Amino acid sequence: MAPDIRDFVVPHVRAMTGYVPGLQLNDRQILKLNTNENPFPLPPAALADLEAELHRNRLHLYPSPDSSALRERIGDLYGCGAESVFIGNGSDEILRLLFQIFLGPDDEAVVLDPSYSLYPVLAEMFQTSLQRIPLKEDWTADLDSMLLSSAKLAVITNPNAPTGMEVSRSDLLDFADRWNRPVLVDEAYTAFGTESVMRDAGRIAHLMVCSTFSKAYSLAGMRIGWLIAHPDLIREIDKLRDSYNLSALAQAAALAALKHLPVIEEHTAEICRVRDVFMQSLTNMGFDVLPSKANFVFAAPPSGEGRAVYDYLLDHNILVRHFSAERIKRFVRISIGTGESMRRVADLLAEGVRLSRF
Repeated sequence: MAPDIRDFVVPHVRAMTGYVPGLQLNDRQILKLNTNENPFPLPPAALADLEAELHRNRLHLYPSPDSSALRERIGDLYGCGAESVFIGNGSDEILRLLFQIFLGPDDEAVVLDPSYSLYPVLAEMFQTSLQRIPLKEDWTADLDSMLLSSAKLAVITNPNAPTGMEVSRSDLLDFADRWNRPVLVDEAYTAFGTESVMRDAGRIAHLMVCSTFSKAYSLAGMRIGWLIAHPDLIREIDKLRDSYNLSALAQAAALAALKHLPVIEEHTAEICRVRDVFMQSLTNMGFDVLPSKANFVFAAPPSGEGRAVYDYLLDHNILVRHFSAERIKRFVRISIGTGESMRRVADLLAEGVRLSRF
């Protein structure tokens, strides 16, 4: 009998569950509001730039190994210089590399709970301990309790996912100063808020800030992220990245989006406007709505039956996100779509409340 190939897998990997992303039902009949994608496609002018790059017909050649032009552009955008910028295959690659660089079997990271569900997977991957600090009763970040941790690395998602709530810039900088060890602020959603510390990264040697082109820049399908940190750390990360970790088209797409930043910013402002109107509509229906500064809303229906809302909307071909963890199971997370889409969702939810479905 042939051996089971899994018997050769290292035990800690075989014991892992792995990250579970939001359900991908890419069906035109489904209104997909479960993975926080941008409802606006890439601006036509940016798409034209990307098409021009494709028609250069140079895909038989390797891309820039370090995404040098994109590093330069982001360095200029944030006033830090290319030497402080790392480009990743999505911000998830950046998170993996940072866990790999800082953490081993005898180390510990500390995160807020709930937070991005990839963090526990990365801790398992590198056999490191993960301390979870619960959000306060009002869902704000308990940074004081976090400061009591002896962990080597602190990770703060700001705005938080899944709550959408922000920590102020002043509180983050105060935390970084008092923590005085590596701290990563994951700013995947900060374009929809107001409290970025991206320009402070690197200037404070142990403060790192990452973000993504998947949300505000309408490039989720391209997998592009960036990190700003001290140049000494960027050089260490470069030792571990794949030789050509970002495709030529991904690099061109990011540069095209940045070239047309005013249009991207108009889209972002519209998403925020629609979000705020939708939040007020839910509040008027009796939902418990957390004050989101992201491109999604985290809300609980009057009955506290979040799963009932998920099922009801899915019956109407609308896909949102429900989490089964005890503290947050009464909520659903609803990504913000176009104004028309969110009016449709609000009308359906109002009807569901009227019918006592949840």
